[in-house]
Amino acid sequence: MDTLSEDKGRMGLPVLLLALALFAAATPAQAGCLRMQIRAEGMKIHFLNRPVEEKARQSAILAWENMAAKKAGAAYAQWRNAKGRKMQCRLVSRSETLCTAAATPCDGK
Repeated sequence: MDTLSEDKGRMGLPVLLLALALFAAATPAQAGCLRMQIRAEGMKIHFLNRPVEEKARQSAILAWENMAAKKAGAAYAQWRNAKGRKMQCRLVSRSETLCTAAATPCDGK
């Protein structure tokens, strides 16, 4: 009887690990993502157009969504659904800020 309960215990761990792997593979963030990264640059925002960096970020997100819609389709064009989102902002002159958005498009399902 001890041998049987030991066998059940040994079998339980692989089954548990398999179940966890299947659950992780089916998470929404991974399930509907494409195998591409889209990178888009927003418009230059002048320092008088306050808040400068926030508006530059919004411009980059809009540019990314437009690019994603063109390259991947409307279902993949939502920044909030994208995986691995990165935003880089920099001064391009004394008075202008420019942001670039990059991410993997996902459909959010």
